[in-house]
Amino acid sequence: MMIIWRLLEGPKRYVDLRESVEGLSERVLTQALAELSENGAVMRQGPKWRLTEAGEALRPALYELFAWGERMEMRASELASAG
Repeated sequence: MMIIWRLLEGPKRYVDLRESVEGLSERVLTQALAELSENGAVMRQGPKWRLTEAGEALRPALYELFAWGERMEMRASELASAG
């Protein structure tokens, strides 16, 4: 999911993707890009990877997941402060 999230910002080179996701090994990134490509979510265009139309269609769902995570983080913080 982090790879798609990074590609929502625009096309990225392999090395830029690897550096943008902390702890992501080359093997895992290569495997993830291959799977995402097979599933039609990403494609390689020259030296860069980009989202396909199908990958772009994930944007609303990912934004909603991010917003949900933010709400849950705030809620947990409020509960910790109250307790």
